[in-house]
Amino acid sequence: MNHKITARIGIGWAVFITLALTAWLAAGGPSAREIIPSLFQESYILESKGKHKAALKKAREVLKRDPNEYVAQLRVGWLLYLDEEYTESVIAYRKVVAMKPSAIEPKLGLMLPLMALKKNSEATGVAQEILKVDPQNYLARSRMAFCLYLMGRYEKAGREYEKLLVLYPSDVEMMAGLGWSQLKMDKKEAARSTFARLLHIAPNHVIGKDGFSRCK
Repeated sequence: MNHKITARIGIGWAVFITLALTAWLAAGGPSAREIIPSLFQESYILESKGKHKAALKKAREVLKRDPNEYVAQLRVGWLLYLDEEYTESVIAYRKVVAMKPSAIEPKLGLMLPLMALKKNSEATGVAQEILKVDPQNYLARSRMAFCLYLMGRYEKAGREYEKLLVLYPSDVEMMAGLGWSQLKMDKKEAARSTFARLLHIAPNHVIGKDGFSRCK
């Protein structure tokens, strides 16, 4: 066979292989379905070892293969939060909220970096969105109560803590929140009663003991 013809055939075959491989990779290929679960698993393992940056890298690798992968985007927000990259975490969580506007979990996630950034008013707004859909949501209401307390809105914070204690009467953290809200409003008798109830079931609760000592 003529060397020039052979060369042309060789070049043509190489081009065909390259184009076919490119198309296969662009389409995801069978391996994409296999590699994404592996990337998730690696991310979970790395997170459990406290290697948040490495776990984040794996989650982002999933998104490179599938930009619409909700759980991967959710993990990006979470892992950025764990790594104390709070501003980036807010951005990531807002992307997840946009993916699933009716979902509660990304909004709960979004509250965390907002609170870490002391954007308590924004976090309260997110909590209110959740409570419109799920009025009994514990995390949304307890975090909102804490944000209200930090903003100095003690009366409203106290009402939210009271609502939670109707549903969770033994929750000592909500008792502490209520007691301190009452104390900040100078309702010392009410605060003393709340802290006494707390210390009756959790005698060594540090925040409760401190609050109780200030009721005298």
